[in-house]
Amino acid sequence: KTKYTQYKEEWKIYQLFDLFYRSGVWFCNAYDVEQAKWQVIRCDYLTELSFDDSGRQAFTQEEMESFLHLYETEFHDIAFECELTDYGKELFLKRHYPNMKLVEVEGLALIQGSYNEEHEDYMIQYLISLGKHVKIIFPESLKEMYKNELQRIIDRY
Repeated sequence: KTKYTQYKEEWKIYQLFDLFYRSGVWFCNAYDVEQAKWQVIRCDYLTELSFDDSGRQAFTQEEMESFLHLYETEFHDIAFECELTDYGKELFLKRHYPNMKLVEVEGLALIQGSYNEEHEDYMIQYLISLGKHVKIIFPESLKEMYKNELQRIIDRY
């Protein structure tokens, strides 16, 4: 059992799979047993850990790998594509995520990938971090969210 506090303080039953570090933050891939759903959780929001003594049988390594594969292939269900400048390509190569790849087509550097609606805000923040070196090609909804966020930034001034 864990006490997870990212959105609200709550006890969750996770089976942790692995630990990884990205952009200054430690994360875990984990299976949320109660919701029967794969999760990527931030370790800095795990405030308490204890073993589940309910007698529930833990998933095997193979089952956990299968859950991860399913998450990576089905959870990210909204395709996107962005054009990058040469410097944008450098920025991408320094920092990107498993749900995206760099493709070069007719001299253009493109990010192609997919994301889930649950991660739209995170996706927008990532694209904004690329500054003027990225241009969203599709989907239109991502462009609109991006422009709205840029407007919120401008409105702060």
